Amino acid sequence: MLSDLHGCYRELKEILTLWKPQKQTLVLLGDIIDRGPSSLECLRLIMQLQEKGNVITVGGNHEQLLCEWLEMEGNESFYYLEIFNHTIQSFFPNIPNVLQKCTKEKIADDLRRLYQAELSFIKGMLTYYETDQLLFVHGGCNLNPDWKREAERDCKWIRQPFIRGENETGKTIIFGHTPTENMHLVQSNDIWISPCGTKIGIDGSCVYGGQLNAIVISESGKLMNTYSVKKKG
Repeated sequence: MLSDLHGCYRELKEILTLWKPQKQTLVLLGDIIDRGPSSLECLRLIMQLQEKGNVITVGGNHEQLLCEWLEMEGNESFYYLEIFNHTIQSFFPNIPNVLQKCTKEKIADDLRRLYQAELSFIKGMLTYYETDQLLFVHGGCNLNPDWKREAERDCKWIRQPFIRGENETGKTIIFGHTPTENMHLVQSNDIWISPCGTKIGIDGSCVYGGQLNAIVISESGKLMNTYSVKKKG
């Protein structure tokens, strides 16, 4: 399991050397894009891997933000361009300072025209992925047995009360979104496991200088192994 790549391509490539595709299913928990320098490269690599099988991709709030911006009439909001302009630049590497040379409408139109496969892939990401014993989400979920009722928003955005709440879903929940350093009692980017043992956070804040975490978990919910790659540079 991996989460919150945020355009950290070098770290993604390194940690994938530990994956055993013939024996393990790779589950990605969203926020592949934004913040880091190589959103397009990360996205395309994951698309290539998923074509070969044994890869499941859950969408995050940052994929949702991009889709919502593209759907706005006239792309009236500058929010996406101003905050996540490095993502846009990664899609147009041959046009230095693309934001200064093109209108937001042209950028959006070119994205839709030139990157149909990539945008279709993003829109096709799952809201959540579950097995009998496990639930994989980006942000978390309502912890009640009827958690699916508000899954479309909760699974991408929720932080509290999910982090501290009592898990009544009957599943072990693996999630990203909230940096683990915000949940540990001591400063650490390592994975976080709730006191009850049924919630596992893996966002190691790689893009902010932390680390990219990965875990191996059995179908029954037993944590088999953990790996991490420190941020490069």
